Order: sequence, then C-alpha cells, then structure tokens
Amino acid sequence: MDTHHLLRSTKPGLPDITVISDDKDLDEENPSHEWEMVVSTSDAPATPCPGYRLTFPSSQQAHTSYPFGLYTLLSLPWDYSTHHEGFFLTSHLCASKAKGNGPCCMCACLGQNRYIQNIITQYTDGIHENAPLVYHGIGGLIDVVHQKSSAVDRLHLR
Repeated sequence: MDTHHLLRSTKPGLPDITVISDDKDLDEENPSHEWEMVVSTSDAPATPCPGYRLTFPSSQQAHTSYPFGLYTLLSLPWDYSTHHEGFFLTSHLCASKAKGNGPCCMCACLGQNRYIQNIITQYTDGIHENAPLVYHGIGGLIDVVHQKSSAVDRLHLR
C-alpha cells in the first residue's frame, strides 16, 4: 500500500508537494513551517510512469519535428524518449510510478511548462523564419537548407 504525503503550502507562492512512499517508517513531521502534511493511502496498484506524451500533427513525426537542439542552449527540466506508443517527456522530478495508465503528477505538470507550450506552438503553427536554428527540429532545418539553396539558385551565386 502506497502512502501519499501531500505537503500543502501555507504560504502564497509556494507549490504543493506530493511525496509517494511505501516506506512505513517515513517521518511524518512537517519539514518546515511552510507546509502542512496531509496523508492518504490507496490500495490502487502503481504502474510505471510513461511520462508526458507529446502529440504531433498527422503530417509530422517526432523525430523530425522536436527541437532536440534546445538541450544545447537551455537546461530543460525533462528528458525525452520514444516508444512504440509515442514520444514522451519525463520530468527530472518524475515519481517513476503513477496510478492507472497516465503519468505521475510531476510529468503531467510538464504540459503547463511554458517552454513545452512554446515548442508545441512552434511545431504546430510553424517557426518564424528568423528564429535561431536551435529552435528547429531536423525537418525544419532541412526546410531552411532547401530555402537557402533555392535563393542561391535564383540569385546565381554559385
């Protein structure tokens, strides 16, 4: 049986924290005066957390649309993986286990991350032509090369 410890913030601006443990000796004292502990238990079996699933438009594939180059520029709080079932982002704070078939709360919260929301907007609506190349997926980089090559051909700069 898993025990869920919800550390509910008592100060504005601090997030709630959920600690999931099967450790019966977990210290239940408040870690600080900034959170109050709420404990609940569940007999529902925990399953491996799949992570937050990114979906792509039917005309695109994750391998060519996702901007892998961002990891060289930014310290993003998630890792990525592909499986037969799709393309997934896993939070660095992933609980590794989830209830049912969905992601754990830390991975589910990735959908609210502004970087991920911007990534989804860019691969759905397109990336501005003057955006740094690191924001493009490999498919976008191929398009940029084709556009530049066409411009060179039109200008006869070979």
